[in-house]
Amino acid sequence: MPDISVPGVKSRFGTDKTIENLMELERVPRKRIEKNVETLQTQKTTWQTLGRRITELRDSANQLYSYQNPFNDRAARSSDPMVLDAVVTREARSQSYDFTVQKIAQADKFISNPLDKDYKAPAGNYRFSIGEDEKNTVSFSFNGGTLQELSALLNRRAQGKLSSSVIAVKSGSSSLLI
Repeated sequence: MPDISVPGVKSRFGTDKTIENLMELERVPRKRIEKNVETLQTQKTTWQTLGRRITELRDSANQLYSYQNPFNDRAARSSDPMVLDAVVTREARSQSYDFTVQKIAQADKFISNPLDKDYKAPAGNYRFSIGEDEKNTVSFSFNGGTLQELSALLNRRAQGKLSSSVIAVKSGSSSLLI
């Protein structure tokens, strides 16, 4: 028996291929939209990741500079920073101290006994200690000479650690002030 052909059911004239091609053309806008949805989904994921990281950064900055900062509990405060100052480190224990300054320290002044204005300081090795730290020691060799020469050499060698001058105490006598 010969094949019975019903149009649209069996493809004797290539209708299957034609139908497939037409359906493919109908799917083009759908595929374009699906690709656009994938791109938008990737962008959404990227923006969400960026937003999370910015939030983490903001929270970290808040912890560093807010009331949760571990250094705030260990801050050193002074009513007069010129009198007392402190530096806090991570190793600092949480403690509290109160200091009362009764008298502000001033530089010590030493004056020699009155000496004749023609007095010659003896030659020798001179050493001046400031406190107990060896770094604050001024020492030099002096060949002998007037009090003015000794004072000038001391000022050069001391370089701001201490200073000296010769002052007139009485008529015809002077003293070395350090």
